[in-house]
Amino acid sequence: MPEKIIDFIKNKLQSSRFRIRVICAASAALYAGVCVLIFPHVSDTVTPKRFALAAFVGAIVLAAAGMILYDRYMGRSLAAAPSAATSTALSGITTEFIVHLKQPVLICDDAGKIVWYNASLIHAMQSSGKVEDLHGMNLSHILGVGLETMRHDESDEGTVASVWGDFWRIKSYRFESRTRGKYLNILVWHNAGEITRLRDTLTDTNTVVAYIALDNLDEISQFSRTASAESIIDASMDVRQLLLEWAGESEGIIREYGANKFLFLFAAEKLDGFIADRFGILDKIRTVRVGSDISLPITVSIGIGSLDGTLADKEKSALSALETALQRGGDQVVLKTEAGYEFYGGRTRGVMKRTKVRARVVAEELAGLIASSSNVIVMCHRWADFDAIGSSVGVARLAMYCGVKVNIVVNSSDPNISGCVEKLSVLPEYAETLIGPQEAQDLIEAGTLLVICDVNNPTQFEAPELAKNCPRIVIIDHHRRTASDEIPAKAIAMSYIEPTVSSACELVSEILELSVPSGTLTPQEAEILLAGILVDTKQFSRNVGVRTFSAALWLRSEGADLGEVQGLFKTDMADFTSEADFETNVFVYRGCVAIAKSDYDTLKAKLGTETSVSAYRIAAAKSADRLLGIRGIRASFAICRIGKIIHISARSDGSVNVQLIMEKLGGGGHFEGAAVQLDTDLRSAQEALKKAIDEYLDGQG
Repeated sequence: MPEKIIDFIKNKLQSSRFRIRVICAASAALYAGVCVLIFPHVSDTVTPKRFALAAFVGAIVLAAAGMILYDRYMGRSLAAAPSAATSTALSGITTEFIVHLKQPVLICDDAGKIVWYNASLIHAMQSSGKVEDLHGMNLSHILGVGLETMRHDESDEGTVASVWGDFWRIKSYRFESRTRGKYLNILVWHNAGEITRLRDTLTDTNTVVAYIALDNLDEISQFSRTASAESIIDASMDVRQLLLEWAGESEGIIREYGANKFLFLFAAEKLDGFIADRFGILDKIRTVRVGSDISLPITVSIGIGSLDGTLADKEKSALSALETALQRGGDQVVLKTEAGYEFYGGRTRGVMKRTKVRARVVAEELAGLIASSSNVIVMCHRWADFDAIGSSVGVARLAMYCGVKVNIVVNSSDPNISGCVEKLSVLPEYAETLIGPQEAQDLIEAGTLLVICDVNNPTQFEAPELAKNCPRIVIIDHHRRTASDEIPAKAIAMSYIEPTVSSACELVSEILELSVPSGTLTPQEAEILLAGILVDTKQFSRNVGVRTFSAALWLRSEGADLGEVQGLFKTDMADFTSEADFETNVFVYRGCVAIAKSDYDTLKAKLGTETSVSAYRIAAAKSADRLLGIRGIRASFAICRIGKIIHISARSDGSVNVQLIMEKLGGGGHFEGAAVQLDTDLRSAQEALKKAIDEYLDGQG
């Protein structure tokens, strides 16, 4: 029994808290003893009982105060900070752990200099057949990634780096060393090679969906005099065989789901090869002819959806890409990715359609949309020309015929359309029809229909905010569709884009001819529509088809006077001198491209004449047109500076797709006419244009 008591006391004495309690009790007893010793000196004034009581209470208070102070302050600090023995033990365990850890560990300073690494990292290095001393080397020389980049990576997995033929996820931990003010970084490596390779395999074997359509076989059969039923079938079979061979080479699956329409499925890893070859299948198919007519090659349009998601999502994106390819004139591949659209091909002019079957369907659908709307707003592009104003006026007349309130958004102060505004001013129904963008915003209702004419690129709209706010939108245009997702797809009620047609006025004239009774148009409206056709066809000398003359004939029957129309094209002396300034500064590039330059501010200072900005831009377009009259010139470009913006107008004789060249600079248009605006100087714009021309002519565009 006494031995147990002695052991108990020994164990208790090993406890810091118990020792402190013993010390406090001893201090209290010492205090009581002192009180007893001094009692004889105070016995005359204090009774023995009172003195003893005071001494006892003082001892208890002293002991209690000591315990409370220890528990509150000293006890907490001892719990938070280990003792020297404990710290030494932990330090030994940490060092032993890092040294023998199976995962590679590397330590470097804040400058990235390697100061230590464990045996596991040496083994990983030796496994790749590489042996070298890493001490003193910079971390970035090994990983290809700087320490700062790794430290800013807040992901739990760490930064991925390719080292010694494998992939590693490396997580960095920063701590202060025993040398105050100096920090070290512990980098723990996790082998991610297998996971990375599996992910790459899944990515490469991911299914890509593509839609393929022969886009001009029906039109060729109508145009070609040598086309027979047998030759059409033979040509179709030749194209089908080329597509089957293409699919077989890429280990894909191709199935025909309709007349001359195919669904193509292939692995994503094959897509890079197609892109590197710039989809050479387009060139192979272009060699197929119908009958003996070698001037009309067969072309295909391909839409590819390279997006993440379900097969349904990919199928939807591929179908959208095919529609874009067709609306851009065909003979091209449109690749839809997460980043946007990519275009390949598009070097062949689209074949004009002779029939009005689609026009009849569109006319009925448009009339139905207008009739079901509370009001209609018509908008064209900025710096409107006759084609833009004419097509807008035609749509406005259709809305009036349907009994729906309509307004046209236009800059009425633009001198280039002053003749059109003057003609419309004599008609009472147009007294309050022409409005500005701000007024149009106030007219938007839940049932409003916005009709956009002669443009499909939101950056060129007269009032881009209208397209964002209107619930339903109709697009009528003859320019090739641009790669833009700025207009929500759900807002587009109808899209009628025909790149092979001469003008938007031609499209609208066909719609009116099929929708309204004869005599509905006024002579003024018919003349503005005819002016739009004349401008875009260069007086019926370019991009003219049977339907173009048919539309002009119908407008003539509606009262259009050619003499009045020609009066709209007259210019004043200031505009004439603007056009002349371009033609005095022309040079030929690559032997077949004419480039003219002019500066708006310099011209005004030199000639002392005043011309509007819009008239100056039109002068640039006219100059580009006239440059095509030079022998040997296949394409022409007019570069002009207005303020801080560079404007480039592009024209082609039909052998060069200037739309592709302008798209490289951020612009657009159609095969024979396009434009772009650049925020740069004249010299830089000229060099950028030359580079785009080189890429196209060298077969890289």
